[in-house]
Amino acid sequence: MNNTTESLAVGSENDVQSRKLRVTRTFILITLASTTYLGNTLILVSLKKFSKYLKGTPFILMGNLAVADLLLAIGLSLEVLGTIFLSLEINTFFCVVKVIVTGVSLGTSGKLLIFISFDRFCAIMFPMKHLTHSQKSRCRTIHIAIVWIISVLFVLIPAFVNLRSSKVLEDCNFGKMIPDGM
Repeated sequence: MNNTTESLAVGSENDVQSRKLRVTRTFILITLASTTYLGNTLILVSLKKFSKYLKGTPFILMGNLAVADLLLAIGLSLEVLGTIFLSLEINTFFCVVKVIVTGVSLGTSGKLLIFISFDRFCAIMFPMKHLTHSQKSRCRTIHIAIVWIISVLFVLIPAFVNLRSSKVLEDCNFGKMIPDGM
């Protein structure tokens, strides 16, 4: 009888710790998502308002980076929903959408940051050549489209390959949607 009482006490302590962890996690995720929404919306509004003065590759790349980060805020919001409503965490569709949105956002952000760094390097090392090359909006549009397409494909293909697996929910809860062989 004593063992039963001890196991119930331990179980209730774990429930309290689990609840505290969920509340803390929810608070942190809401704070991150709201600041991400606010900051990137301000960037997009300022780029739109001052578009007459802010022309060129760096500002277009910055706008695309803000859009990718807004997508990350949507992924954080989905994570908050999953933390609050535990029934969503066992939904395969919700799990896959959450991972795809977050993966596309992170992949695009990383590639755009590399692209911005490369653009700034070329602007410093080859100023005249960069000036003539960066004025070509078609080339810039193609590069940005390639960044987005690669980011989407690098997340969608492994996610859909893994979707056929019977361990989708188990893998999703640990954030592992890419199969081991890839």
